[in-house]
Amino acid sequence: MKMRSDPFFSPLRPKELGLTLSQVIVAFALYNVVYALGAMPLGEISDRIGRKLVVMAGWIVYAAAYLGFALAKSSTAPWILLGVYGLYQALAEGITKALIADVVRKDQRAGAIGSFYTVTGLGQLVASVAVGGERASGAAGIGNRPSSRLRTAT
Repeated sequence: MKMRSDPFFSPLRPKELGLTLSQVIVAFALYNVVYALGAMPLGEISDRIGRKLVVMAGWIVYAAAYLGFALAKSSTAPWILLGVYGLYQALAEGITKALIADVVRKDQRAGAIGSFYTVTGLGQLVASVAVGGERASGAAGIGNRPSSRLRTAT
C-alpha cells in the first residue's frame, strides 16, 4: 500500500538544500522526464519478467529516494533524488495498475483500481497532514531549519 507523505515534493526540502525556486521547478521537470521516459520500457519489462518483481524493485528505489532526501546535505542531491523518484514512479505507478488488473476479474478491474487509489490516497492524506503538522510545529526535529531532519539521530 502506498502510505506516504511527500514532504520533499513540496519545494521546501530542495530549497533547504540550496536550490532556488527556478531550480526546484527544473528539478521537478527532470522527475517528470525520467518518469515519462521510463514508464513504457519498464512496463514492457514487467510484461516479460512479471509485474511483482518490477513493482518490488520500484519500492526499493522509493525507499532509497526517501532515505536519500533524509540524509541529503548538498544542493546536488535534489537533482539526483528527484530523478530517482521519477524512476520509482516509472517502476511502480502504471505497473501497479496492471498488477491489480491481472489479479481481479475483468468486470471488477475499474472498481479494484479505484478502491486501491482511494485507500492509498486517504493514507497519503493522513501522512501528509501528520508530517505537515510536525513540520509547522517544529516537532521531531523537522522544523524549518536546513538539515534538521536527522540532528537528533546523529
